[in-house]
Amino acid sequence: MKHSSSIQYNHEFTLANKIQDASTALHSSMVKSKKDFK
Repeated sequence: MKHSSSIQYNHEFTLANKIQDASTALHSSMVKSKKDFK
């Protein structure tokens, strides 16, 4: 039982990391495009 909840936790943690990476990449690309726009 504890093992399955651990897998669920790891899945949510990985998902959160993917979302964080995506938002970071989006932010850096926006900053880059703003620099290119100038």
